[in-house]
Amino acid sequence: MTVRDLSARLNELGFKLSASGVSEIEKADRKVSTDELLILAIALNTSVIDLVMPAHNEALEVANETVMPAENLYLWLKGDAAPLPDSSSEEFVKAAGDLHKRMLTANGSPAVAASTALTMLLTIAQVRAPWAPQAATVPHIEFALAELTKRIRELIERLEEEGHGG
Repeated sequence: MTVRDLSARLNELGFKLSASGVSEIEKADRKVSTDELLILAIALNTSVIDLVMPAHNEALEVANETVMPAENLYLWLKGDAAPLPDSSSEEFVKAAGDLHKRMLTANGSPAVAASTALTMLLTIAQVRAPWAPQAATVPHIEFALAELTKRIRELIERLEEEGHGG
């Protein structure tokens, strides 16, 4: 997509920005507001995460020489983890909005945690992520699958005990 094409698409979406304005954003000569970032993601048919992630998965300096590895940045932007490894997870959950708080609480359940672990391993194996080449070995995937199966059985038993067996 050319800068002119993107400018035209942004104008259709109600964001009046010239081709030179698009070029300034592309070169980081112009800052972007949150609203503009959302409209840019829609116009480009991508996610906000993809727009703010470093191009080659390098670490990103976020503030006062605080460097965030790409993996941490990705999980933080998804809302799955506190911004830095030494950040308080409890404070992160406390600060979350209502829907996000419910999702974080659900994600902490053993069945969801096991599912997430397996999904992550399968994703890493699928894309052969350069930052984690050894994490998705067959034994790791088999263990994660067994753990998920166990947690699903526990969840089914609990639901049946509560009278939700159907």
